[in-house]
Amino acid sequence: SKNVSIIGMVYKKSVTKNGKILYYIKLLDVSGEIEIPIFSSIYTKHAGILKQNNVVVLFGKLNNNNDRNRFTCLSAKWVASIDKT
Repeated sequence: SKNVSIIGMVYKKSVTKNGKILYYIKLLDVSGEIEIPIFSSIYTKHAGILKQNNVVVLFGKLNNNNDRNRFTCLSAKWVASIDKT
């Protein structure tokens, strides 16, 4: 696994079957987009910044399992808020 930092905007909130909050960060570039789930343990630590329309930097690990990359978020830092009005 590799340590990785990525930036994206919080755009969706959902609740798991167990009632835990799950947020998604959407990353966009010219080749497409990707969703990164932010699980409740990370959300609890960073609830003040993991709000919809906030741009955040995610710090974590990138693992390759069966030729598929998976990012695991370990922490987050606020960058900006996007006003969508």
